[in-house]
Amino acid sequence: MLRQELVQILGALNDPSNKLLDCKHCSTKCLLLGVKVDPDFRTLILIPDAYPQTLPKQIFFYNLNPGNQIDHVISLTDVVLLTMINVAKHFQQPISRLAVSLNSELYGLICDRFRMILDVI
Repeated sequence: MLRQELVQILGALNDPSNKLLDCKHCSTKCLLLGVKVDPDFRTLILIPDAYPQTLPKQIFFYNLNPGNQIDHVISLTDVVLLTMINVAKHFQQPISRLAVSLNSELYGLICDRFRMILDVI
């Protein structure tokens, strides 16, 4: 199940219309993602051995200095989608249709809740 989830995530990250995040490293233990428009921003998503019973942790980095750590209560896919939404909002970049399709219901809820309008390409 984890491998299928990683394949879907990598599909969204490798989509040519994705202008937000790129995958610097991927394994069954972690994902290291970089922000395309600002290479100083990175995020490390730690995948526990007991996933999905135990959920991911995420650590944000700026200039290789660790910042906030989040213990998530959502799936790995949703962590990546939320990260993409945050990057799209922060850097005013469009989000790819394939990324939205990772969980279109969550995307809609986030946009409605925070009254966000993001361009989808």
